[in-house]
Amino acid sequence: MPQFTYDELTGDTVIGYTAGALGNVHTFVYLMCDDNPRPGPPQFYPNGTISENLYVLMLYTPCACGNRCDANGVIGQKGSDKFTLGVGYLILIGVIGVVLLYFVIGALIMKYCKKATGREIIPNSSFWCGLPSNIKRGCMSMCGQSYEKM
Repeated sequence: MPQFTYDELTGDTVIGYTAGALGNVHTFVYLMCDDNPRPGPPQFYPNGTISENLYVLMLYTPCACGNRCDANGVIGQKGSDKFTLGVGYLILIGVIGVVLLYFVIGALIMKYCKKATGREIIPNSSFWCGLPSNIKRGCMSMCGQSYEKM
């Protein structure tokens, strides 16, 4: 079970671990304040073996500084808690939105203004129904098959 203590000489928080069959192996992790205005990820430095059963490690992190972190990470660090979409995704969302509007508004106009029923409710239904066979013909002609075989 880790024990948290405060080192009054250095002003650092220390986490102590005890292990070993006899409880005689001690490890101390010093939480060091990284007060860089743009901190990177936490840096971990082992100081090695001080004596046969004593190990000291240093962990540099802004979260060891007073009031620099909250439950979401480093306070005020951009990109830590915000998700942004790239331009490509925004264009894709816009195109999908326009296509959906085309079909919804077109279907409403065909049904209520032109009194269409069945498959004719789809705007430009002859184009959309023939599209799969046109794509197949285009792919086959690009692959080198003769037009007559189609």
